[in-house]
Amino acid sequence: MNQYIQESPKKISGKFEEVARPLIKEGEYTAVIKEWKVIPVMYGRPKLVVVCNVQQDFETYELAYFCNLHLSPDNQIQFPGKRSNFYKIVRNLLPKSHAGYSLDDLIGLQCTAIVGTSDKTDRKEAKPVDEQYSVIRNLLTIGNGDDGALSH
Repeated sequence: MNQYIQESPKKISGKFEEVARPLIKEGEYTAVIKEWKVIPVMYGRPKLVVVCNVQQDFETYELAYFCNLHLSPDNQIQFPGKRSNFYKIVRNLLPKSHAGYSLDDLIGLQCTAIVGTSDKTDRKEAKPVDEQYSVIRNLLTIGNGDDGALSH
């Protein structure tokens, strides 16, 4: 092949699928934190997303917990205010070290997830039943009861 002729990129398929979001019965479930990520802008603010594997009977469902956080101008996570949900995660689920906190310590942590249903749009209008899905409303440390509640 001539070094000056580049191969054309693969054709992009016009097919795509909607992401399946599970809908399970609302309640308390055992969960293991799988990963965390920061979405820089979602509904106007940065969000922390904690993705959990939630056990219902013999099935595992991947559900997410969302909370607001603040980023510095250079995109570093700032320590949260005491009334924020992010502060509750930090204080209840993360061990404190002299070097601060690391969200990576959440990965693999077993906890209790309080699961609810996302049944409203971002404009607070009712979603059709076929568009509803489960989300984590609270995260609790195991054996901590309501005192460890991380409300959403």
